[in-house]
Amino acid sequence: MRYALFSLVAWVTLSLVGSTAPPVVPPDFAQPQSPPKPAPFPIKYIDQGQFDPRLKGYTTPEGFKLEIVATDPVVVNPVGMTFAPDGTLFVLEWAPDPYSDGRWFEFKEKFRYRDGTTKQVATMKKFVNDPFKQLKYNAAKGIYESASVIITDELPSTVVYHDGWLYTASRGTVRRYRQSLPNGLWDMKETIAQGFCGFHHHQVSGLTFGNDGKLYITSGDDDNFAEGSDGSRATVMRAGAVFRCNPDGTQLEVFATGLRNPQSLAFNEYGDLFTGDNDCDQGDEERLVHV
Repeated sequence: MRYALFSLVAWVTLSLVGSTAPPVVPPDFAQPQSPPKPAPFPIKYIDQGQFDPRLKGYTTPEGFKLEIVATDPVVVNPVGMTFAPDGTLFVLEWAPDPYSDGRWFEFKEKFRYRDGTTKQVATMKKFVNDPFKQLKYNAAKGIYESASVIITDELPSTVVYHDGWLYTASRGTVRRYRQSLPNGLWDMKETIAQGFCGFHHHQVSGLTFGNDGKLYITSGDDDNFAEGSDGSRATVMRAGAVFRCNPDGTQLEVFATGLRNPQSLAFNEYGDLFTGDNDCDQGDEERLVHV
């Protein structure tokens, strides 16, 4: 009996002593941790105003030079641009809306899917369309001196050129435009994916083509009930994500989640994908993410 009592007291004492130590998290539940950031190395910054008075206050690391190659009225409030293989520059702008005075309005967009079902998704609404411009380069001056409007669309958030098509996205859909005749109008329009979130900048923000030839798409952390042109479905709720599909919108699928509001996308030559994640709207630092 004394031995049993002593064992019980010893066990209680050891348990109390051990309770002060932090618990060991089982490997299956441990969260992956990024390695610590390397110590920054010294960088000398140069005020670009010494090269162009219009750039006073803009600083870059030593060795870089900033130039203005297009400005008002050639481009006004540009929000995206892309180059064609021949060097043609396309720029999209957001035009001011005199009816809304710069305010956003929520609009319930109703999507009808190929299986007959429907879904309402919150999008943004404007009362004027926004221009896609094709810029003309003056090699002698080293600037883009004129522009022509080739397409107008509502709230385009990004643009990329691929195989003769201009791809763009907004208000819950991904679309593409093409010329039916060489040097003609951009009169062919296709919606290749739909059902993405689209309210207050938490919408499709990045389009790029990967080393595998597929179109990669970012969308924010509202609900995404996305459908490709062939009826393929990719649903991500309450999280930002990267989707991908074929250039015509077929075989849409989820590529990555765990983001908040991913923006533009970029691949390196090895196939690594990177995006900037707008993780908070309160002024803190944003994340550069290796997806």
